[in-house]
Amino acid sequence: MPQKNYFGFEPIKLPKINLLDYTKSGKKVRVPVPISLQKEIFIRSKGKCEKCKKPLKGLRPHIHHKDKNPKNNKKSNLTLLCPNCHSKQHLKNKPGSKGTYWVNPITGKRERVKPLFGL
Repeated sequence: MPQKNYFGFEPIKLPKINLLDYTKSGKKVRVPVPISLQKEIFIRSKGKCEKCKKPLKGLRPHIHHKDKNPKNNKKSNLTLLCPNCHSKQHLKNKPGSKGTYWVNPITGKRERVKPLFGL
């Protein structure tokens, strides 16, 4: 049955959410990236971070999903990043986050930098 257009407004299309895609804590279910695909991505990047181009020797490389969908393990959607660039990428993508944090020396917790006097 077609939906009617009332008062000039288009009907809202709600996204279909599959409850099996989320854990009890609300995180998306992660599908592991196969080892063979991890090797292909590492070869494609020549063992360097694809963002800052630093060699990953001695570091644990991180595989980042560009579209933020942990189920999409297509080769074109995955990038190899160093841990530093990976955390920056996630801070940059958070809504309302400017990516500026500091570690409070007293509590040892990471806190967002607050602007001085509203500047």
